[in-house]
Amino acid sequence: MDKERLDKALAALKKYKEGKTNLERRVIDAQKWYKMRYYKDINGAESYDDKSSAWLFNSIMNKHADTMDNMPEPNILPREKSDTEAAQQLSVVIPVVLERSGFEEIYSKSDLEKLKHGTGVYGVFWDGDKLNGLGDITVKEIDLLNLFWQPGITDIQESANVFHVELIDNEAILNAYPELDGKLGSSGIEIAKYVYDDDVDTSQKTPVIDWYYKVKGEDKTTLHYCKIIGEEVLFSSEDSMPDGFYDHGLYPFVFDVLFPDAGTPCGFGYIDIMQGAQTQIDMLDDNIIKYAKMATTPRYFVNSAGSVNERDFADWTKPFISVSGSNLGADSLRAVELPQLPAIYETIRINKIDELKDTSANKDFAQGSTASGVTAASAIAALQEAGSKQSRER
Repeated sequence: MDKERLDKALAALKKYKEGKTNLERRVIDAQKWYKMRYYKDINGAESYDDKSSAWLFNSIMNKHADTMDNMPEPNILPREKSDTEAAQQLSVVIPVVLERSGFEEIYSKSDLEKLKHGTGVYGVFWDGDKLNGLGDITVKEIDLLNLFWQPGITDIQESANVFHVELIDNEAILNAYPELDGKLGSSGIEIAKYVYDDDVDTSQKTPVIDWYYKVKGEDKTTLHYCKIIGEEVLFSSEDSMPDGFYDHGLYPFVFDVLFPDAGTPCGFGYIDIMQGAQTQIDMLDDNIIKYAKMATTPRYFVNSAGSVNERDFADWTKPFISVSGSNLGADSLRAVELPQLPAIYETIRINKIDELKDTSANKDFAQGSTASGVTAASAIAALQEAGSKQSRER
């Protein structure tokens, strides 16, 4: 691995990152919608945390609950009769490997990302430190913001290179690689970040680059791996492993897509579908609440020639109101009357909520509620079964 090839790889990484800008923006925005911190973006309000309703959040969590109720289990089938015994053994071994990797929690987190912005990514690696150095397979959840691939491809395995970049504390890097003292820094690679509640300081972190690439040979395509920090190569499988880093020759990343999109290995999620209806619901809620505040705060027109003491009149703690002169006429004060809010606005709001439920297949039956007039257990079960079609399709 010479400097020329390294420079080409870093140039490819920067190009891949530029091609992923729109996706990164969408993923970061989806996280704000999930946390109900989006109101400032759509209304320009300074304080927005308490002005967003949780209909979108409820739909996502209901879908997530469906997923965890129906978490898939490995079932290894033989390709031919002679594979029967091996398939039975793998059906016992693979669940143990997943259990040791904590796969249920990884699956839960990755599926939540899939629901939010359309794509969950799993990393399947060999960990040589597992089992006291014996080694074993490990499965990890991969942050989509840390992964980079060739723009325009639809299958991650078609990418010429795949880069995984993660910010690591400088102290941890120096403990493992003391020879890098004085060589740590950003190297011009900036990783997109979520909007955190905490103040996350990245000034003492350095991007660690895992570069995977394929080399086509006469008989097969070989996968190689290179670990880079700054401009230093810490490991290169091509220098020491001529048969490749993994025998299967595939990138160790699996994309789990919700709704596929053209020209990308990623998809789009429920937030992309529901945010329009959620925006309109929140705007209607905001306007209705503003009207309610106006209607419950009496205001009056005061005649400047009248005899009522305005301060005494506005102070509800005073039992007496001072009046000058002997004539307290009806024209001295007149209440400001607001027109009654037409019922159509509440109807529109309810219709928008129903629209959000319909587009996310999260009707009341999917949550265990029943509509009036439906009491038969078989009818309720049939409606719940019909309402879960989209969850089964995932």
